[in-house]
Amino acid sequence: MDLITISGFIHHVIGYATFANIPEDHSYWLGVSQEQDAQDFISAISEQHIDMIVLDHYSINNVWENIVKKCNIFTCSSN
Repeated sequence: MDLITISGFIHHVIGYATFANIPEDHSYWLGVSQEQDAQDFISAISEQHIDMIVLDHYSINNVWENIVKKCNIFTCSSN
């Protein structure tokens, strides 16, 4: 994240996971369900001007993507 910040990009980190006592199974790495994380993501960006989103997380799959797709992130509010 430091390189992203130094490069002048704005970023938001959402999540709840702490890395103590988390199984190696990557499905636990979010710390919450994909559904909750998708809603948190929508809330985090709902008031932002977005040009591009980069998402890279082993715990996120089509479940998360389908929730976000239902809400056009460029016009949708989480409320």
